[in-house]
Amino acid sequence: MKKYKIKGNFTLYHLIFFTILISSLIFSPILINTAYAVYSLKERSTNFTIKTGERVSEIFERLSIYGLCSRWTISQIAAKEPFKEYPFVPPPMQSIKRFEGLFTPGNYKFPFTAQNYMLHPYKTTYLIINFLLSRSKKRFKLLHDNGKLSIYQQIILASIVEKEAVNHRDYCKIASVFYNRIRSKMPLASC
Repeated sequence: MKKYKIKGNFTLYHLIFFTILISSLIFSPILINTAYAVYSLKERSTNFTIKTGERVSEIFERLSIYGLCSRWTISQIAAKEPFKEYPFVPPPMQSIKRFEGLFTPGNYKFPFTAQNYMLHPYKTTYLIINFLLSRSKKRFKLLHDNGKLSIYQQIILASIVEKEAVNHRDYCKIASVFYNRIRSKMPLASC
């Protein structure tokens, strides 16, 4: 059995974080992230990184470890909120896969913390998703509905190419393979 030492002064503001901290010590190897989530209660913002090729389930799992959302609030937002200001977001559905491929990789600084989530869980989760989508909208401005693929389909294809590529030089080759398969009405057969 491994023993962990945590340096620093931590103040537990809510019983739920005490439960998370104890359960992570016993059951989970995610102690550092949990300790950070508890420690970040003193902060006014939260730094977060989305990695290239990361699935939406992995992103939300890490956000929940930071104490910024829960699986329940995410699924509620996916099922209810239309996000009409973002044309690349598909209509509401009962799955978090609705957001798959829509969050661009990079470093984010959320203007809220786990304490905001404790006070307003639905609102904080909505604001996080809205924040991520607004950053993505800036990046997706270059995409246009070209008649062959919708903007959403282009985003999904770009995510597949990004996941398949070994390095940046392979993007064009891999994309051309998938476009040829689409033109021939073949299955993409990826991942």
